[in-house]
Amino acid sequence: MKKTRKKILIMAALTLIMMLIMPGSTFAAGEGTRVIDEANLLSDSEKSSLSSRLDSISSKYGVDVVVYTDTSLYDMTPEALADYMCEQYSDDCVVFMVNMEAHDWWISTRGFAITAFTDAGRKYITDDITPYLTDKEYAKCFDEFANYADDYLDKAKQGKPYDSGNLPKKPFKAVQDGIIAVLAGLGAGGIRAGSLKAETKTVRKATKASTYLTGNLMIQGNNEVFTGSRMVPRTQSSSGGGGSSTHVSSSGVTHGGSGGKF
Repeated sequence: MKKTRKKILIMAALTLIMMLIMPGSTFAAGEGTRVIDEANLLSDSEKSSLSSRLDSISSKYGVDVVVYTDTSLYDMTPEALADYMCEQYSDDCVVFMVNMEAHDWWISTRGFAITAFTDAGRKYITDDITPYLTDKEYAKCFDEFANYADDYLDKAKQGKPYDSGNLPKKPFKAVQDGIIAVLAGLGAGGIRAGSLKAETKTVRKATKASTYLTGNLMIQGNNEVFTGSRMVPRTQSSSGGGGSSTHVSSSGVTHGGSGGKF
């Protein structure tokens, strides 16, 4: 009984705080209210820039895209707190929460955002951006989240949401593949030419592709340098048939979501 009463008081206090931060009885689609930085992770200019970006994306797709940071979980789980924040906006909402109490992050989705941010899609995003949290590059992390939100909502509106087997490819991947191909050609060609010169034999036409793979180990070494970049796509999720798993919050609202620590 005491725990229930305490939770109710905490929820009431949190609601009051949010009402002071965001005027009005509801927070749905209110410009300038989609960045709640209670943990002070952003400078004023970073917060202003991010807020403008999220307002633009939210208006474009009719889905509230929110970044919320705090230093306390208010005796709630990360999932419960992120869901609660998500419910303060419209029926179509995605909240990216970063909580500094125990270094938790959580993405909560509602309505159309559940469709747009599938389980595999969310994993792809967080695999890419959570290293920024570890490195304390918070502005970069949130900017990347905004970029993904824009892309994911656009795809979902087209009826082709990102999911298992249909995840975005980084632009750098194509460039990387091209560089590796060029290095492979140059490396193999150089080694072959050197070998022929040393042997002073008559040049003959090569009839097998394996002739040009002599430098494979050296090329593999170059490839290891590239795989250290954040721009390399992560391993795709192989869970089930795709889509979004859901749960029901204490308020009886259906959410999608996932989280972790940094």
